Amino acid sequence: MADPASIRANLRAMRFRWLALVVPLSLVTSCTKPPSAEVLDAALLVSPTPPPTGSSAPSPEDDASIDTSLKLELETLGEPSAWTLRSVGFPALSEDGERIVYVVVERRNGFLDANVFVKHLSDDKVVTTHHVLDEMKLRSIDPAAAGKRELANGALRRARASLSKTHWTPLPAATGALGKPFDLDGQRVELRALRLSVKDAKGRKLVDRDVAAWRAKDLAPDSISSTSCVREPVLEAVHVEAQKKLLFVTIAHVQTNKEDSVGCELPSEGHVVVWK
Repeated sequence: MADPASIRANLRAMRFRWLALVVPLSLVTSCTKPPSAEVLDAALLVSPTPPPTGSSAPSPEDDASIDTSLKLELETLGEPSAWTLRSVGFPALSEDGERIVYVVVERRNGFLDANVFVKHLSDDKVVTTHHVLDEMKLRSIDPAAAGKRELANGALRRARASLSKTHWTPLPAATGALGKPFDLDGQRVELRALRLSVKDAKGRKLVDRDVAAWRAKDLAPDSISSTSCVREPVLEAVHVEAQKKLLFVTIAHVQTNKEDSVGCELPSEGHVVVWK
């Protein structure tokens, strides 16, 4: 008959072997648990132009021109009214210097709307529009939250695939406030009485341009709304690339009369200004 000391030793050995089996299995279970769709939806990013097949991605030291800050993130927690499109690095200039990409996120008639636009520098016209998020459309197409996420993420992936074909460089942002002048590196940008001006540090005018075309058309009261819509464009954000003599202006349409502005809201607009 075995003595008590050897019995206790055998029991301890069996206990350690049991723990060695249980602990790894619990770790595997926690690691292989699939993440929720909401977490996956929040991790969609616009990456730099991918390297050719079979090659490794260069490090920042190998190619300092690669921009890693251009991002689009779609958060789809809850209902579409609470979703968020986060953008970093916009507006940005294309590698060929001919196009600008920018993002506009707004609420139109109370519904969330997010778009990515690409404009030509030569004529300030939109050449590509990516409708990333259209809450009104999502509500009318699919009542299921999962179906709405699939539609929104599909649109985001298409936008990402299109943008990733080109290398984009973010434009430096000027400092200022809504309706006020903006400054960057000694240059001042101002919009007053439908004229856009850019002055250098010595006060010399680099740009003096009539931008009456940016003003939204007035709307008289009708059977739907009793409000008269009279709006003026004001500076909302300014990005300047001085070396390329390029300006990207974001304007807001502000109601100028004293009536209620409900029904007069318009989305912000981006405009390209180039000088010689």
